[in-house]
Amino acid sequence: MSKHKETPEELWEHIARFVLATQEHVSNGGDADLSGLDAKVQELCDAILDLPREEAAVYEERLGALGEALETLKLGLENVQGDIEAELSSLDRRQKAAKAYTTAAVPPVKPE
Repeated sequence: MSKHKETPEELWEHIARFVLATQEHVSNGGDADLSGLDAKVQELCDAILDLPREEAAVYEERLGALGEALETLKLGLENVQGDIEAELSSLDRRQKAAKAYTTAAVPPVKPE
């Protein structure tokens, strides 16, 4: 009996679907909650180590592809972060300008 709750194939499918969906969400400007992904990947690696060598070899390429997919996801998240930082910087400049205009000394108007 396997000590893992899911087979390596089930774990692989779960991780691959999650990463793909997250990439798509991030590419549309969304955020990403990656909590638990590291544990799932660790569980997959542990399950692969328990397989006979021939069966485990199937996952060598897949794990390389997963690494590439995670790198792509990282780049997408960095782009979203850059967009957010630019938006915050722009907002800060607008707030400073608005404050400067509303607090500027206005000379009194002399009645005619």
